Amino acid sequence: MVEMSAGFEEIEHTADIAIRAWGDDLASLFASAAYGMACQLTEMSTVQISRSMPIVLAAVDAEALLVKFLNELLFHCEQEHVVFARFCPLEVSETEVATRAHGGVPSVRRAHIKAVTFSDLKIVRIGGQLEATIVFDV
Repeated sequence: MVEMSAGFEEIEHTADIAIRAWGDDLASLFASAAYGMACQLTEMSTVQISRSMPIVLAAVDAEALLVKFLNELLFHCEQEHVVFARFCPLEVSETEVATRAHGGVPSVRRAHIKAVTFSDLKIVRIGGQLEATIVFDV
């Protein structure tokens, strides 16, 4: 099971919320980005894992897949008030992601994110890690 406790940092953005996420491979990058988004939505210590659901998505490239994946998690947060931060297993290729997401209903909400954007998004290899800057429309 992939559960992140690091792998991202908040970065300043003029109007929206932004994070920089990193990982050794696409799976750990996606997990770090999802955890980073979850931390913007709530205080993760308030989330009791009580729900799980399968997620299977495809897109034209890794950047589009990352946005689609995070927007899928955000959709379920908005519709069902569930924040997902664990993924077991998390299988990611350049164009497909398959996982079972685990999460729960937070008792504290921090920010309201409307959408994950393509603004400034590019997955790059820096040293031995993949890194991406993700901007959230608030």
